[in-house]
Amino acid sequence: MRFKIVEGSQSVHCCFDFTIVDTAKPYMIGGKQYNGQFETVCECFEKVDADMVCAALNTHNQEPTNDQP
Repeated sequence: MRFKIVEGSQSVHCCFDFTIVDTAKPYMIGGKQYNGQFETVCECFEKVDADMVCAALNTHNQEPTNDQP
């Protein structure tokens, strides 16, 4: 899956508990991925909200199959 949930706030805001990241876009510094981080898509307070957003992003991002018109 391209989008995944990371526990905690990548932006270091104390009020967010979950970050949704785009694994296709690593956060780079000096040509190397910084601390295993990826570009942040959004942050959420509740896990259930993060699950819904992440699922929607991954569903929308799926490659079309040959059997679709």
